[in-house]
Amino acid sequence: MGFFIRDLHNHIVALQKKQCVEHTNKKPFTVFRGQGLSKDDFDRLVKTQGGLISFNNFLSTSTKQQVSLNFARRATATSDLVGILFDIKIDPSIPSTPFANVHDVSYFKGEEEILFSMNSIFRIGPMKQLDGNNRLWQVNLILTGDNDQDLHMLTEQMRKEIHPDKKGWDRLGHLLIKLGQFNKAEEVYDILLEQTTIDLEKASINHMLGMVKHGQGEYKDAITYYKRSIKIEEKMLSPTHANFVASYNGIGLVYAKIGDYSNALSYHQKALEINQKALPPSHSHLAMPYNNIGMVYHKMGDYSNALSYYQKALEINQKALPSNHPDLATSYSNIGMVYHKMGDYSNALSYYQKALEIYQKALPSNHPDLATSYNNIEVAGQIVLYNCHHGKPSIQEIKEKINNDKPDRIIIIINEKNSSKLIDTINDHLLIPLYVAQATTTSYSPIPVLLLTCISNDNNLNIIQNATDQLINIYSHIVNAKLLTPVNDEDINENYFESLWTTNPEEFHHITVLSDILPILLALIHDGKVNGQINICNKGTISLKYFKTIYSNEIKQENILPQSVPIDDITDKFEQWNKQMISPETRQLYQASFLLPNVLKSIEQILQQQKIHMNRNTSKILLVTGGCGFIGSTFINHWIETYPNDKIINIDRLDPVANMKNISNPNSPNYTFILADINNKDIVLHLFNQYNITHIVHFAVQAHLDSSFGNSITFTESNVYGTHSVLEASRIYGKIQKFIHISTDEVYGETPSGSNQEICLLNPLNPYAATIAAAEFLVKSYGESFKLQYCIIRLCNVYGPRQHFEKVIPTFINTLLHGEKIKIHGDGKQIRHFIYVDDVIHAIEIILNKGKTKMIYNIGTKNELNVLDIAKYILEKLQLNKNLDDVIIYVKPRSFSEKRYCTTISGLVKSLGWKEEISFDQGLEKTIEWLQLNPDYWTK
Repeated sequence: MGFFIRDLHNHIVALQKKQCVEHTNKKPFTVFRGQGLSKDDFDRLVKTQGGLISFNNFLSTSTKQQVSLNFARRATATSDLVGILFDIKIDPSIPSTPFANVHDVSYFKGEEEILFSMNSIFRIGPMKQLDGNNRLWQVNLILTGDNDQDLHMLTEQMRKEIHPDKKGWDRLGHLLIKLGQFNKAEEVYDILLEQTTIDLEKASINHMLGMVKHGQGEYKDAITYYKRSIKIEEKMLSPTHANFVASYNGIGLVYAKIGDYSNALSYHQKALEINQKALPPSHSHLAMPYNNIGMVYHKMGDYSNALSYYQKALEINQKALPSNHPDLATSYSNIGMVYHKMGDYSNALSYYQKALEIYQKALPSNHPDLATSYNNIEVAGQIVLYNCHHGKPSIQEIKEKINNDKPDRIIIIINEKNSSKLIDTINDHLLIPLYVAQATTTSYSPIPVLLLTCISNDNNLNIIQNATDQLINIYSHIVNAKLLTPVNDEDINENYFESLWTTNPEEFHHITVLSDILPILLALIHDGKVNGQINICNKGTISLKYFKTIYSNEIKQENILPQSVPIDDITDKFEQWNKQMISPETRQLYQASFLLPNVLKSIEQILQQQKIHMNRNTSKILLVTGGCGFIGSTFINHWIETYPNDKIINIDRLDPVANMKNISNPNSPNYTFILADINNKDIVLHLFNQYNITHIVHFAVQAHLDSSFGNSITFTESNVYGTHSVLEASRIYGKIQKFIHISTDEVYGETPSGSNQEICLLNPLNPYAATIAAAEFLVKSYGESFKLQYCIIRLCNVYGPRQHFEKVIPTFINTLLHGEKIKIHGDGKQIRHFIYVDDVIHAIEIILNKGKTKMIYNIGTKNELNVLDIAKYILEKLQLNKNLDDVIIYVKPRSFSEKRYCTTISGLVKSLGWKEEISFDQGLEKTIEWLQLNPDYWTK
């Protein structure tokens, strides 16, 4: 690939030189490019206006605006994309990235294509909406010249940092580490270590391998390499030589990473002492040890010392580095995190945003630091609009803050310990900012608002009644709302309200938050007054004692809910209380799915959460790959609702069969979505470390059988290399408790008679099935070679709501609903087994929780049907009063279509308590009903 890239680059350069000779007119001109961007990427582009954007590929543009505009408009057909028309101004007289008109050598003569070489850099200019469509935008770009001051300062600093005095391969290794490409850097330094015979070079290379191992998360190896470097240098250099500083810092960073803060501080202090003796106080090399010591204090919870050292590092970096240098961003990010921990969200967000602005300009899109920066801002909440400790803001101040900061989300904090002022606080500090926020927004979508407030059980009931009146009236305007109360009654003391806001925001879900206790309180206080659509989020942990107190006070009984009483008995008593205390009209409201949930179900969930909370060690942190697909999203929706104490990280690259709308509760605090490709091992490993992943459920797969015959190599890239990437990240991480690998019965191949058991040989007969079988072998090899605890689950054909139209059942239903004829390849007698998605999710759940590892589980069914049977069943269910022959078009059979697949129902999974609950008839009715209610779900 490298040779091809070089040759194409050289060809562009040659064409450009030739065209410059032929056309002496070097007047500026405009070219265009149309493409789609995800909404997140578009938001980042808007925020980077005035900055730089780099395209890390060969960039195809056209002198014909309409050609590019057509591409941009096509992108809007995909619901999660924004169509972008790039209007690019070019000044040929300014030296820049090579580009050339490829009309004479292009296959598409009519496009008048101008092709730019790789890594072209542009400055982002004004933007405007096109055709009144909030998903179609024109973005003006200006090609930067080689003499652009910002670009020159950044590249010059980077050149210095990758040691221009070093040999070419050594410099390449430095650059790869800088870009987070640790595996490639390791290959470079392993070769250099084998080739060198010079001791000081060996010391330097061992140090660099220490940095590589640190980046890979292999901390013991990192310390070993650093210490080897120090041991060599101790024989040849004085104890205060500058070379020791880097290795001392490296070891300190690793010790901090593994929680050995005493050793970490010791090594960082050694580095600082050497630098202080040898360098002036403001020398740039002093920034690193100051920063590292600040980091250790940060991890120890000593925020005052952490802030002091971080700020010293920032002061040095501001003097020594260009304004867009990544190390400056690191300093901003570190200070932001300390303010975040201290509860000063406004300062935290300010520093996070400064860091992100630099990272967006200076780092590649897949760099781990960029992902961390986005996460920091998400945790911080984008913007703290108001904290009532700071006084009431004017409407003009609110408008200016919103328009200047252009927030992605607004946090409104109400922290009022004086019960008598609670109503005024809600009016003044919530209603006005909320309405102003929605009225002044110019974003293409409304700004989500997060409310943080306190209604504690020590407030007067009348005060709560009036305050919740206000909250109910505005619920329809709030995207997310949280009401925080203590976990335990003992937690309420005179300092409770002051200390609440210094709590780690990541732990808010351990506090009661607008959870299912709220319907009970609202029902008691506002019988019949509930109105507006309410979005419940963040089902938090509820104190059993707190609930008992509320319960007992209302029905004048004691010890109603002893912990030894079974949930069934508790809920029976609660149902009796429910009937006594809440009017039929209000109970009717609670049954509506779009309003507050059923109170009985709420209390069941509360008690289940309490049971889980009592044993926190059983909670899981799951990485789900491909979680926006049909089966993956159904699994996530079930898991969020059933296991509120677990966390789910969903990584998905959003192929056409995936849809973010598939996730029912994306605002859950226990759910995080990562738009990324699992083929990037470094990102996967970064997520493991960032979120402390305990379990993996690997759904991600490219599965469209027909496509595997036309472009099979992409199936190898997705299904084999993608699986290998996740496995290798798991090996390096070393803390995965169970790896659930989702496979297919197609690995067995065609089965003319009988059925396949788990012990049967694999015989894949198409490229798709072959890649799935290869992925299985990789999983098993990691189990044997690296002790990975895996389970392989082979599924037959799964169907149900939200399935994409590429599959036979939703395709037939949708086609008939639109009055069209269905196409059947061949005679329609191809036989498959079909199982409803909820039964599959139940099987995966049982295997994840109780399944024996290093085992294979078939999830089969008795529902064996051919294609004609399916068409007949669907036609009958739709009651279209048509004959089967009237709605079918028979087309040429596929040459690669196997006649029959058949898998047994695993005795292993049956022994764990699983059985198929939903018949094909029931499942088909559910699927048809969903498609009738959501006819445009995939087309829009």
